Amino acid sequence: MTQSTPISNRNRLHLSSLLEQTAATVGKLGTEFDHYRFKLTELNSRYSEGRFHLAVLGQFKRGKSTLLNALIGEPILPMGVVPVTAAPTFIQYAELPKITVQYQGGQVADEFSGVSTEERSAYLNKFVTEEGNPQNRLDVAEVQIDLPAPILKNGVVLIDTPRIGSTYRHNTLATLNFLEQCDSAMFLISADPPITEVELEFLRQVREKIPRLFFVMNKIDYLDESELEQALSFYKRVLSEQIEWDGEIPVFCVSARKGLDARTDKDLQNWTSSGLEQLESFLVEFLAGEKFNALMDAVLRRSIDFIDAILMEAGIALQALQLPSNCLKKK
Repeated sequence: MTQSTPISNRNRLHLSSLLEQTAATVGKLGTEFDHYRFKLTELNSRYSEGRFHLAVLGQFKRGKSTLLNALIGEPILPMGVVPVTAAPTFIQYAELPKITVQYQGGQVADEFSGVSTEERSAYLNKFVTEEGNPQNRLDVAEVQIDLPAPILKNGVVLIDTPRIGSTYRHNTLATLNFLEQCDSAMFLISADPPITEVELEFLRQVREKIPRLFFVMNKIDYLDESELEQALSFYKRVLSEQIEWDGEIPVFCVSARKGLDARTDKDLQNWTSSGLEQLESFLVEFLAGEKFNALMDAVLRRSIDFIDAILMEAGIALQALQLPSNCLKKK
């Protein structure tokens, strides 16, 4: 007797089959629905491969790039005072480092390997900062970074998003529009300055799109023990009152700069004291134990959103077909 397929695998295959059938059905509706067919196909591909999108969100100068550099173990992302552009950066696992720049409008992608982290970082700077690519005049759609970082091995794709609340409003809008591609998110706050109304408003919109959120408070090296306790209590109270967060609020306290220095120097003691060891352990455990359920939940939500949009557009089209010809000409 053959052994039965585990429930989780059956669920995975069933959902993948449903997504495939839905995309095929949408393909019969006409070319005006092709963008939905493409989104469903891409969603199914990512789901089948187990690619889990974990975004890092935060206001300008909270230390997002420094945190990501510390987690992946090398300072490849620009960490200057200049805001990044409206193009998201995907960081995924590969044996050999490589940067791929995808453009809007079907332009051929650029690829760069380089021989060092410094060279790759300099190349990246030309595309993902306002200094190198002001207001995204190069029409970059997204950037993909392949790295052999251990934290990426289990299928997680870390995403550096444009900072909110920077000089450029289009960065905040780009991040909000991009959230449909994210399965979970870390929201970065810091000890200096306190959480702002811009961040709170952004968080309200994020919660509508991403149900699985946890928080990282950076720059704790600016505070003594008493100040850190007060800051943590303040943030949790604000999030509970302003965002109406139910239950325990997961907040990891870190010094991203100290963690990056510790990674570079291979200093295990400072890596632990920076708070990054606890955050990294949480991410590894989360990905090992909850990635599948979180990914399935996110894919289901995105699929339902797409189907609702398709049904609405199809309904409008049907109504238009039922109008008298003279009314259609007038409209």
